[in-house]
Amino acid sequence: MFPSPHDSKKIVAEHHPHAKHWLYFISVLGLLVAVVGYFYSIYESKELLPLQSIYFEITVIDGEGHPLGGATVSAKGKDLGVTDSFGEWRRFLRVHPGSTLSLHMEKMHQGALLEVTKNLAIPRETFALKDMEIRATIQLQPQSPSQNMVSAAKEPPAPAEPILTHQIWFAQLEGSKTQSPEVTHKIQSLLTSLTSQAKKQGYEVDKKSLWQVALQWIPAQEPHHDSGLLRVISLQPGAKSPLDFLQPTIASSPTTAASILEKILAPELTLPGEESASHYIHIQGHNPSDLDVFVSGKKATYDPAEKGWKYTEPSFTKSFLTILHEGHVIYRKQILHQPGLPVDVSL
Repeated sequence: MFPSPHDSKKIVAEHHPHAKHWLYFISVLGLLVAVVGYFYSIYESKELLPLQSIYFEITVIDGEGHPLGGATVSAKGKDLGVTDSFGEWRRFLRVHPGSTLSLHMEKMHQGALLEVTKNLAIPRETFALKDMEIRATIQLQPQSPSQNMVSAAKEPPAPAEPILTHQIWFAQLEGSKTQSPEVTHKIQSLLTSLTSQAKKQGYEVDKKSLWQVALQWIPAQEPHHDSGLLRVISLQPGAKSPLDFLQPTIASSPTTAASILEKILAPELTLPGEESASHYIHIQGHNPSDLDVFVSGKKATYDPAEKGWKYTEPSFTKSFLTILHEGHVIYRKQILHQPGLPVDVSL
Protein backbone atom coordinates (compact mmCIF):
# COMPACT_ATOMS: atom_id res chain seq x y z
CA MET A 1 0.00 0.00 0.00
CA PHE A 2 1.26 3.44 -0.96
CA PRO A 3 1.04 6.20 1.68
CA SER A 4 -1.52 8.93 1.18
CA PRO A 5 -0.34 12.46 0.23
CA HIS A 6 -0.96 13.60 3.81
CA ASP A 7 1.12 10.72 5.20
CA SER A 8 3.87 11.48 2.66
CA LYS A 9 4.13 15.07 3.82
CA LYS A 10 4.20 13.88 7.40
CA ILE A 11 6.99 11.40 6.64
CA VAL A 12 9.02 14.10 4.82
CA ALA A 13 8.53 16.52 7.71
CA GLU A 14 9.65 13.91 10.25
CA HIS A 15 12.75 12.79 8.39
CA HIS A 16 13.59 16.15 6.76
CA PRO A 17 12.73 18.96 9.20
CA HIS A 18 14.19 21.62 6.83
CA ALA A 19 12.31 20.44 3.74
CA LYS A 20 9.80 23.29 3.96
CA HIS A 21 12.60 25.85 3.92
CA TRP A 22 14.17 24.21 0.86
CA LEU A 23 10.85 24.13 -0.96
CA TYR A 24 10.35 27.82 -0.18
CA PHE A 25 13.87 28.62 -1.39
CA ILE A 26 13.34 26.71 -4.66
CA SER A 27 10.02 28.51 -5.26
CA VAL A 28 11.61 31.94 -4.76
CA LEU A 29 14.52 30.99 -6.99
CA GLY A 30 12.15 29.87 -9.74
CA LEU A 31 10.26 33.16 -9.46
CA LEU A 32 13.51 35.15 -9.78
CA VAL A 33 14.53 33.18 -12.87
CA ALA A 34 11.15 33.88 -14.44
CA VAL A 35 11.43 37.64 -13.72
CA VAL A 36 14.99 37.83 -15.09
CA GLY A 37 13.90 35.92 -18.21
CA TYR A 38 11.01 38.33 -18.72
CA PHE A 39 13.16 41.44 -18.56
CA TYR A 40 15.83 39.82 -20.72
CA SER A 41 13.22 39.11 -23.38
CA ILE A 42 12.23 42.78 -23.28
CA TYR A 43 15.89 43.77 -23.65
CA GLU A 44 16.34 41.41 -26.61
CA SER A 45 13.21 42.77 -28.28
CA LYS A 46 14.86 46.20 -28.32
CA GLU A 47 17.88 45.01 -30.26
CA LEU A 48 18.91 47.51 -32.92
CA LEU A 49 17.27 46.97 -36.29
CA PRO A 50 19.22 47.43 -39.54
CA LEU A 51 19.91 50.98 -40.67
CA GLN A 52 17.15 52.55 -42.76
CA SER A 53 17.13 55.74 -44.79
CA ILE A 54 14.60 58.16 -43.25
CA TYR A 55 13.63 61.54 -44.69
CA PHE A 56 13.69 64.38 -42.12
CA GLU A 57 12.08 67.78 -42.65
CA ILE A 58 12.68 70.23 -39.81
CA THR A 59 11.36 73.80 -39.56
CA VAL A 60 13.31 76.02 -37.13
CA ILE A 61 11.59 79.09 -35.65
CA ASP A 62 12.38 81.77 -33.07
CA GLY A 63 10.41 82.63 -29.95
CA GLU A 64 7.86 84.61 -31.97
CA GLY A 65 7.29 81.84 -34.48
CA HIS A 66 9.31 83.40 -37.29
CA PRO A 67 11.43 81.04 -39.44
CA LEU A 68 15.17 81.14 -38.78
CA GLY A 69 17.37 80.80 -41.86
CA GLY A 70 21.03 79.89 -41.47
CA ALA A 71 20.58 77.83 -38.29
CA THR A 72 23.22 75.12 -37.99
CA VAL A 73 21.97 71.54 -37.67
CA SER A 74 24.20 68.79 -36.25
CA ALA A 75 24.00 65.30 -34.75
CA LYS A 76 26.68 63.56 -32.68
CA GLY A 77 29.11 66.34 -33.54
CA LYS A 78 28.57 65.92 -37.30
CA ASP A 79 27.58 69.02 -39.25
CA LEU A 80 24.43 68.27 -41.24
CA GLY A 81 23.99 71.65 -42.92
CA VAL A 82 21.95 74.79 -42.29
CA THR A 83 18.32 75.81 -42.65
CA ASP A 84 17.26 77.70 -45.77
CA SER A 85 15.67 81.16 -45.89
CA PHE A 86 12.33 79.60 -44.88
CA GLY A 87 13.88 78.06 -41.78
CA GLU A 88 13.60 74.59 -43.28
CA TRP A 89 16.17 71.77 -43.26
CA ARG A 90 15.63 68.59 -45.25
CA ARG A 91 17.82 65.54 -45.46
CA PHE A 92 17.94 61.76 -45.63
CA LEU A 93 19.70 60.13 -42.69
CA ARG A 94 20.46 56.46 -42.13
CA VAL A 95 19.24 55.60 -38.64
CA HIS A 96 18.04 52.56 -36.69
CA PRO A 97 14.25 52.10 -36.41
CA GLY A 98 13.28 52.22 -32.76
CA SER A 99 16.23 54.44 -31.82
CA THR A 100 16.35 58.14 -30.90
CA LEU A 101 18.01 60.80 -33.04
CA SER A 102 19.33 63.80 -31.13
CA LEU A 103 19.49 66.92 -33.35
CA HIS A 104 21.21 70.09 -32.16
CA MET A 105 20.34 73.44 -33.76
CA GLU A 106 21.82 76.86 -33.06
CA LYS A 107 22.15 80.35 -34.49
CA MET A 108 23.39 83.78 -33.41
CA HIS A 109 20.32 86.03 -33.64
CA GLN A 110 20.24 89.71 -32.64
CA GLY A 111 23.37 89.33 -30.52
CA ALA A 112 22.13 86.27 -28.65
CA LEU A 113 22.83 82.58 -29.20
CA LEU A 114 19.66 80.62 -29.80
CA GLU A 115 19.95 76.85 -29.55
CA VAL A 116 18.12 73.69 -28.65
CA THR A 117 18.71 69.94 -28.67
CA LYS A 118 15.70 67.93 -29.78
CA ASN A 119 15.35 64.16 -29.41
CA LEU A 120 13.33 62.63 -32.22
CA ALA A 121 11.95 59.14 -31.64
CA ILE A 122 12.28 56.92 -34.71
CA PRO A 123 9.29 54.53 -34.93
CA ARG A 124 10.38 50.92 -34.67
CA GLU A 125 8.02 49.78 -37.41
CA THR A 126 9.72 51.97 -40.06
CA PHE A 127 11.72 48.98 -41.28
CA ALA A 128 8.56 47.82 -43.07
CA LEU A 129 7.96 51.18 -44.77
CA LYS A 130 9.61 52.32 -47.98
CA ASP A 131 9.01 56.05 -47.71
CA MET A 132 9.21 57.08 -44.07
CA GLU A 133 9.20 60.82 -43.36
CA ILE A 134 9.61 62.61 -40.04
CA ARG A 135 8.60 66.26 -39.82
CA ALA A 136 8.90 68.61 -36.87
CA THR A 137 8.81 72.31 -36.02
CA ILE A 138 11.44 73.25 -33.45
CA GLN A 139 11.75 76.53 -31.56
CA LEU A 140 15.23 77.77 -30.62
CA GLN A 141 15.64 79.07 -27.08
CA PRO A 142 18.04 81.81 -25.91
CA GLN A 143 20.79 80.92 -23.46
CA SER A 144 21.31 82.73 -20.17
CA PRO A 145 22.91 86.23 -20.46
CA SER A 146 26.28 84.98 -19.18
CA GLN A 147 26.32 82.15 -21.70
CA ASN A 148 25.37 84.54 -24.48
CA MET A 149 28.32 86.80 -23.63
CA VAL A 150 30.78 83.91 -23.78
CA SER A 151 29.31 82.51 -26.99
CA ALA A 152 29.19 85.92 -28.69
CA ALA A 153 32.84 86.49 -27.87
CA LYS A 154 33.88 83.16 -29.39
CA GLU A 155 31.60 83.13 -32.44
CA PRO A 156 30.67 86.15 -34.58
CA PRO A 157 27.04 86.64 -35.64
CA ALA A 158 25.87 84.60 -38.61
CA PRO A 159 26.08 86.39 -41.98
CA ALA A 160 22.99 88.05 -43.34
CA GLU A 161 20.95 86.70 -46.22
CA PRO A 162 21.26 85.27 -48.75
CA ILE A 163 21.88 81.90 -47.13
CA LEU A 164 24.49 79.76 -48.88
CA THR A 165 22.93 76.71 -50.51
CA HIS A 166 24.45 73.29 -51.02
CA GLN A 167 25.82 72.81 -54.52
CA ILE A 168 26.65 69.57 -56.30
CA TRP A 169 27.41 68.38 -59.83
CA PHE A 170 27.06 64.98 -61.51
CA ALA A 171 28.97 63.90 -64.61
CA GLN A 172 30.36 60.85 -66.33
CA LEU A 173 34.02 60.23 -65.58
CA GLU A 174 36.23 61.51 -68.38
CA GLY A 175 37.83 58.75 -70.40
CA SER A 176 35.31 56.09 -69.30
CA LYS A 177 34.07 53.85 -72.07
CA THR A 178 30.64 52.36 -72.55
CA GLN A 179 29.77 49.10 -74.21
CA SER A 180 26.81 50.14 -76.29
CA PRO A 181 24.44 53.01 -77.13
CA GLU A 182 22.01 51.46 -74.63
CA VAL A 183 24.56 51.94 -71.87
CA THR A 184 25.17 55.54 -72.94
CA HIS A 185 21.42 56.18 -72.77
CA LYS A 186 21.28 54.54 -69.33
CA ILE A 187 24.05 56.82 -68.01
CA GLN A 188 22.37 59.94 -69.36
CA SER A 189 19.03 58.87 -67.88
CA LEU A 190 20.73 58.28 -64.53
CA LEU A 191 22.38 61.71 -64.60
CA THR A 192 18.98 63.27 -65.27
CA SER A 193 17.44 61.38 -62.33
CA LEU A 194 20.31 62.37 -60.02
CA THR A 195 19.90 66.03 -60.95
CA SER A 196 16.15 65.98 -60.47
CA GLN A 197 16.22 64.20 -57.11
CA ALA A 198 19.07 66.33 -55.75
CA LYS A 199 17.11 69.50 -56.55
CA LYS A 200 14.07 68.09 -54.72
CA GLN A 201 16.26 67.65 -51.65
CA GLY A 202 17.29 71.32 -51.72
CA TYR A 203 20.61 71.04 -53.56
CA GLU A 204 21.65 73.39 -56.35
CA VAL A 205 23.12 71.45 -59.29
CA ASP A 206 25.88 73.59 -60.79
CA LYS A 207 28.76 72.55 -63.04
CA LYS A 208 31.05 75.02 -61.23
CA SER A 209 30.34 73.42 -57.84
CA LEU A 210 33.30 72.27 -55.77
CA TRP A 211 31.38 69.10 -54.94
CA GLN A 212 31.81 66.85 -57.97
CA VAL A 213 30.30 63.38 -58.36
CA ALA A 214 31.72 61.27 -61.20
CA LEU A 215 30.16 58.12 -62.65
CA GLN A 216 32.19 55.38 -64.36
CA TRP A 217 30.61 52.42 -66.15
CA ILE A 218 32.13 49.06 -65.19
CA PRO A 219 31.30 46.42 -67.83
CA ALA A 220 29.90 43.10 -66.67
CA GLN A 221 32.13 40.05 -66.65
CA GLU A 222 29.91 38.40 -69.26
CA PRO A 223 30.32 39.85 -72.79
CA HIS A 224 27.38 41.62 -74.45
CA HIS A 225 25.73 42.16 -71.06
CA ASP A 226 24.65 45.70 -70.22
CA SER A 227 23.75 45.17 -66.54
CA GLY A 228 27.20 46.00 -65.23
CA LEU A 229 28.32 48.00 -62.21
CA LEU A 230 28.60 51.72 -61.78
CA ARG A 231 31.55 53.25 -59.98
CA VAL A 232 30.67 56.44 -58.11
CA ILE A 233 33.38 58.86 -56.94
CA SER A 234 32.18 61.74 -54.76
CA LEU A 235 34.68 64.59 -54.24
CA GLN A 236 33.19 66.69 -51.45
CA PRO A 237 34.98 69.82 -50.20
CA GLY A 238 36.35 69.35 -46.69
CA ALA A 239 36.17 65.56 -46.79
CA LYS A 240 39.30 63.66 -45.72
CA SER A 241 39.13 61.41 -48.79
CA PRO A 242 36.81 60.85 -51.77
CA LEU A 243 33.80 58.61 -51.30
CA ASP A 244 34.39 55.77 -53.77
CA PHE A 245 31.90 52.91 -54.11
CA LEU A 246 30.23 50.51 -56.56
CA GLN A 247 26.54 50.68 -57.39
CA PRO A 248 24.51 47.93 -59.08
CA THR A 249 22.49 49.09 -62.09
CA ILE A 250 19.82 46.40 -62.23
CA ALA A 251 17.03 48.72 -61.08
CA SER A 252 15.51 51.65 -62.97
CA SER A 253 17.33 54.98 -63.24
CA PRO A 254 15.20 56.76 -60.57
CA THR A 255 15.70 53.86 -58.12
CA THR A 256 19.44 53.70 -58.80
CA ALA A 257 19.72 57.48 -58.45
CA ALA A 258 17.90 57.37 -55.10
CA SER A 259 20.31 54.70 -53.84
CA ILE A 260 23.35 56.73 -54.95
CA LEU A 261 22.06 59.91 -53.31
CA GLU A 262 21.32 58.02 -50.11
CA LYS A 263 24.97 56.96 -49.86
CA ILE A 264 26.32 60.40 -50.83
CA LEU A 265 24.02 62.71 -48.89
CA ALA A 266 22.92 60.60 -45.92
CA PRO A 267 25.66 60.12 -43.31
CA GLU A 268 25.51 56.89 -41.37
CA LEU A 269 24.98 57.75 -37.70
CA THR A 270 26.73 54.91 -35.89
CA LEU A 271 25.53 54.15 -32.39
CA PRO A 272 27.79 52.90 -29.57
CA GLY A 273 28.40 49.16 -29.57
CA GLU A 274 28.06 48.60 -33.30
CA GLU A 275 31.35 49.96 -34.60
CA SER A 276 32.92 48.06 -37.47
CA ALA A 277 36.27 46.30 -37.14
CA SER A 278 39.28 46.55 -39.45
CA HIS A 279 40.03 43.63 -41.76
CA TYR A 280 42.61 42.93 -44.49
CA ILE A 281 42.69 41.32 -47.93
CA HIS A 282 45.90 39.87 -49.37
CA ILE A 283 45.92 39.59 -53.17
CA GLN A 284 48.52 37.64 -55.11
CA GLY A 285 49.23 37.88 -58.83
CA HIS A 286 48.89 41.63 -59.53
CA ASN A 287 50.65 44.86 -58.74
CA PRO A 288 48.65 46.67 -56.01
CA SER A 289 48.74 49.94 -57.97
CA ASP A 290 46.90 48.25 -60.86
CA LEU A 291 43.92 47.16 -58.77
CA ASP A 292 40.84 48.78 -57.25
CA VAL A 293 39.37 46.73 -54.40
CA PHE A 294 35.82 47.15 -53.09
CA VAL A 295 34.10 45.47 -50.14
CA SER A 296 30.34 45.93 -49.72
CA GLY A 297 30.66 48.38 -52.61
CA LYS A 298 33.06 50.60 -50.62
CA LYS A 299 36.64 51.07 -51.73
CA ALA A 300 39.35 49.50 -49.60
CA THR A 301 42.71 51.24 -49.05
CA TYR A 302 46.07 49.61 -49.61
CA ASP A 303 48.29 49.39 -46.52
CA PRO A 304 51.97 48.89 -47.49
CA ALA A 305 52.90 47.85 -43.94
CA GLU A 306 50.37 44.99 -44.00
CA LYS A 307 50.86 44.36 -47.74
CA GLY A 308 47.11 44.20 -48.08
CA TRP A 309 43.92 46.18 -48.53
CA LYS A 310 42.29 47.47 -45.37
CA TYR A 311 38.55 47.83 -44.95
CA THR A 312 36.04 48.10 -42.10
CA GLU A 313 32.98 45.90 -41.68
CA PRO A 314 31.23 44.32 -38.67
CA SER A 315 32.91 41.02 -37.77
CA PHE A 316 31.27 37.69 -38.58
CA THR A 317 29.20 39.18 -41.40
CA LYS A 318 29.39 38.52 -45.14
CA SER A 319 29.56 40.84 -48.13
CA PHE A 320 30.86 40.88 -51.69
CA LEU A 321 34.49 41.46 -52.58
CA THR A 322 34.92 43.05 -56.02
CA ILE A 323 38.32 43.57 -57.66
CA LEU A 324 38.74 45.81 -60.70
CA HIS A 325 41.67 45.87 -63.13
CA GLU A 326 41.76 48.64 -65.73
CA GLY A 327 38.07 49.33 -65.22
CA HIS A 328 36.96 45.69 -65.57
CA VAL A 329 35.74 43.20 -62.97
CA ILE A 330 38.28 40.38 -62.60
CA TYR A 331 37.08 38.95 -59.30
CA ARG A 332 33.76 39.02 -57.45
CA LYS A 333 32.95 36.72 -54.57
CA GLN A 334 31.23 36.80 -51.19
CA ILE A 335 33.63 36.79 -48.22
CA LEU A 336 33.31 36.37 -44.44
CA HIS A 337 34.79 39.09 -42.21
CA GLN A 338 36.65 37.33 -39.40
CA PRO A 339 38.69 39.27 -36.81
CA GLY A 340 42.43 38.67 -37.10
CA LEU A 341 42.04 36.42 -40.16
CA PRO A 342 42.81 38.15 -43.50
CA VAL A 343 41.17 37.12 -46.75
CA ASP A 344 43.63 35.57 -49.21
CA VAL A 345 42.94 35.91 -52.95
CA SER A 346 45.04 34.49 -55.78
CA LEU A 347 44.36 35.96 -59.23
